[in-house]
Amino acid sequence: MDDELLRIIQLFQRSVEQRFGQIASYCQIALPVTNSEWVGIELPHPIKLPNGVVGFKHGFGISMCEHGTVTNFDLGDNGEIDGFNAHWLAGFVQSHQLETHLTDAKIIQSLIDDGVSCGKIRFSGYINYYLSNE
Repeated sequence: MDDELLRIIQLFQRSVEQRFGQIASYCQIALPVTNSEWVGIELPHPIKLPNGVVGFKHGFGISMCEHGTVTNFDLGDNGEIDGFNAHWLAGFVQSHQLETHLTDAKIIQSLIDDGVSCGKIRFSGYINYYLSNE
């Protein structure tokens, strides 16, 4: 698997874990929450945390902003928060101004597909990809 892709995925996952954890705690949401349960949760729009994180709930996911940066993701079927896709990773790279050559969603998707082919990444069947546990 491409080392730079793995680095970006890990940065993205840390951002999701930190920001979504803060939002869930602030809104008193017990985790894990499945993506279908998430749809039914009533939350303010936008969600504004005292520390400056702002969340915009959408469908199965949430877009989380802080100091001009954006981290967007969808929860998995069983409440997984470590899923990713090329579109979210490219947006994350751009908004966080990461120094990388991986800035285009099409190139990122090609590398994700390579990761799936070699068994390092698995596809959920819908929108999320996950790092394999191998």
